[in-house]
Amino acid sequence: MTVTDAEGDKSTVTFTYPKAGGGTTTSSVANVTSGASAQLVGGIPAANIPSGTTVYSWSVSVTDGVKASAAGPCYFRIDNTIPAPPTVTSADGVYVDDDALHGGVGKPGKFTITGTKGINKYVWGPGPANPANTVTTTDGAPVTVSYTPTVMGSNSIQVIGYNAAGTASAMGGKSFLANGPAAPTDVWALDGDGSDSASGARPLTTTGVTWTPDGRSVGASVATFNGTSSAATAATSVVTDTSFAVSAWVRPRAINGANDTAIVSQDGTDATGFTLGMRSVSGAARWSFLIKDTSAQTSTTRAAYSATALTSADVNRWVLLVGVYDISAAQLRLYVNGTLAATTTSGATPWKATGKFVVGRGMSSGVPGLWFNGDVSGVRVWDRVVYQSDVNDLGTASLAGDWTLSDAGGSDNTTRHPVTFYNGPTPAFDELNATPALGFDSALKQFGLASGPAVRTDTSYSVSAWVQPAVVSTTSANGYMTAVSQDGTQTSGLQLQFRWDIGTPDTAQWCITGRSTDVSSHSVSPPPPATPMACARILNGTTVLTPAANTWTHLVGVYDANAGALKLYINGALQATTPYTATWNAAGQVMIGGRRDTGTTGGRGDYWHGALDSVKLFNGSLTDAQITNLYQFGDAFYQNN
Repeated sequence: MTVTDAEGDKSTVTFTYPKAGGGTTTSSVANVTSGASAQLVGGIPAANIPSGTTVYSWSVSVTDGVKASAAGPCYFRIDNTIPAPPTVTSADGVYVDDDALHGGVGKPGKFTITGTKGINKYVWGPGPANPANTVTTTDGAPVTVSYTPTVMGSNSIQVIGYNAAGTASAMGGKSFLANGPAAPTDVWALDGDGSDSASGARPLTTTGVTWTPDGRSVGASVATFNGTSSAATAATSVVTDTSFAVSAWVRPRAINGANDTAIVSQDGTDATGFTLGMRSVSGAARWSFLIKDTSAQTSTTRAAYSATALTSADVNRWVLLVGVYDISAAQLRLYVNGTLAATTTSGATPWKATGKFVVGRGMSSGVPGLWFNGDVSGVRVWDRVVYQSDVNDLGTASLAGDWTLSDAGGSDNTTRHPVTFYNGPTPAFDELNATPALGFDSALKQFGLASGPAVRTDTSYSVSAWVQPAVVSTTSANGYMTAVSQDGTQTSGLQLQFRWDIGTPDTAQWCITGRSTDVSSHSVSPPPPATPMACARILNGTTVLTPAANTWTHLVGVYDANAGALKLYINGALQATTPYTATWNAAGQVMIGGRRDTGTTGGRGDYWHGALDSVKLFNGSLTDAQITNLYQFGDAFYQNN
């Protein structure tokens, strides 16, 4: 309490309160100046005072030796009873405790927590971690909460109840078994049509949509939307009043920062149930995933959007978008190119949009709009929360070409791009891997050409080969040797090669090379670009990792379009990275043992001199772990089960 004395005298403050075992006791604080406070140190020892129906009191008095005043008494009861543990039951029957698997990872369930008289809050959460969520109640009344299991098999919810005195109950809870994560409910590849390869029940009907061949990968089309009237619609796919997720590969052909743009959505009557697309923030477009608080367009918008505004550099660049609504966490999440880009809280009560599932547009005030101008591929819907591991799977690279080179037959294990060899490459042997290989003589201009391209070079790709140079030269003869390339019109768009002219002094080095334009380095008109290439090479300070003649080496070159970089891996380890943004697609043949160069005789050059084994091309950028697998096991997607 705070003491006030008109004369400014010091006072003595005396507290009277119950004591353990019955009766009362006092505690005094002397020499309290006017305006200062006095406090009963340690408080009333409630834990040692009998609880029950007895009414206790406490009071305080103040005296300066001449005058005195008092406050109180104040009455209270002591309740040291430990509340009984709350019970937890399934409220919706999704997760019952019957020793059988139910629901699944990412699928929410509703649970009712019930306490005993006097409980005014529950603190709950999954086991074995300590409970972390708090919900209030009155006298132990039932409260229903939502919980989403994150692991397959055994799961549990633990609950502690607290009364008004802050006394905690023993822990209550419930255990149950959950299935593993379910596959998407709908998958639309958008490869020339709107078929649904998951359920088959909801094909997309297209209006004004065109199909662009080789749009994201060679041999596959993508859906192209004109930004004014084209869309693809299906029957209701997403149940929007519970957890769900949606993803799409998108490539904008234009970006409008002044207005929102919808790429994937589901119609309500007035507003969409969700929108995955671009949101205008301060006049700039950002990737976004949003929902409305209610079915009314005027209701509050909850949007998770990327921190970085989109620019002209994002036009014609593929990006993977994933939107997640997690009802248990009351949260929206947006992933961009496999990385969690934004989170935001959702509204208190979700609502169900029962209209059409739509690709290419949205809806505002009941009117279709927010049209998307660009390409879309690989749209997926889940009836559950998806997690980082699910998102990682969406960005996984895929094998586009696989030539073992065990003979000159040129077969491609993917069956897509058989190779025809010219000028008689000869059998060789890969002693390191104990496999047949193929030998090339640069003087004889021996090489192979696939039937067509394997990858798009203006988006992410990976290329690998086991290489054994017969010589390591720092002169013009065999000073440039290309193991694998893919033709443009005048030059190659990707080149996995040996080079010697890029050091100071000139030093033999491995390279993954990307050309900035489709112009030969020997061209006169037009002249070659001032910076004709980006080359990820090995230069670690003053230490150069030098290629060795007659030594087998595993090379992997990666173009990561989203990172804007070329990466070079040697024997499974990342050794070099350089900035690079591809601006054109080399749509010609894969070449093994050289590269395209219209400025040289025969239009080809930099022939390989030595042996090659196991050449592979991939759509997308391989991860470090996949490259390790490729080096150790010969399979980027190897799984040790």
